Amino acid sequence: MIEKKYSAADFFSFRAGVFDFDGTVNLLTEGWQSVMQELFEEILFKYVSFSETEAENKKKLIARFIFEMTGKPSLFQCLRMTEELENCGGPQIKAEELKGEFSRRLQKRITEREQAILEGRVSADEHMVPGARRFLKTLHEHGLCLLLVSGTEDEIVQRQCRLLNLEHFFEGGVFGAPGDTKKFTKQSIIQDFLTRFDFKPSEIAGFGDGFVETQFVHDIGGFAVGMATREHERDGKINEWKKSQLLEVGADLIVPDFNAFF
Repeated sequence: MIEKKYSAADFFSFRAGVFDFDGTVNLLTEGWQSVMQELFEEILFKYVSFSETEAENKKKLIARFIFEMTGKPSLFQCLRMTEELENCGGPQIKAEELKGEFSRRLQKRITEREQAILEGRVSADEHMVPGARRFLKTLHEHGLCLLLVSGTEDEIVQRQCRLLNLEHFFEGGVFGAPGDTKKFTKQSIIQDFLTRFDFKPSEIAGFGDGFVETQFVHDIGGFAVGMATREHERDGKINEWKKSQLLEVGADLIVPDFNAFF
């Protein structure tokens, strides 16, 4: 990881920026990992008994694979959870049903936040990573072509991007997961973006808080910025757990939020 202090101007030499959405720019879904973790633990411990030590190890395992699949559609995490349940001697559960319950629980939280913005009770920026709008505006004004790609369902991504008034920054497009999520990968969207605009991998900077986009941008030769934001506190301090995980997959730089660049 590069230790030097970066400013927004340091990114003007890149031709393009690739952004994850949830946890990187958007905080309307803040807390989704805990919602998923709670559901998965609830399902596993309902059907299978463990010793105290075994239960703690299972909780850590669940947290790990949730992170490792962050950036992919949530169906993949649900598939992994159903496999774990069966491997532990539990019943067969359809991943689609598990995903439906996760979406239901999370959507209740999201709807309340979206309604607060629509009614003017809070500003859109209160549900964004600090400094995100200013950073996007700065890169956009300096001619970088920006792409937003998310593993969240496309309908939700498009709606929330409009609600937060962000869509005009992304000339490269805004992409969420389609209906057939098993065929969706962030890697393919980013690769298509490079081809469409004739960018070299070394000409892009990627910004994300998940495993998938961070590792891919780093591996192809781009500059991968790991967003280790403390999403609930939004206090400009590094989320140490996110930091350690992002460094493992090749983050070239770790920042707490976009205010770090100003």
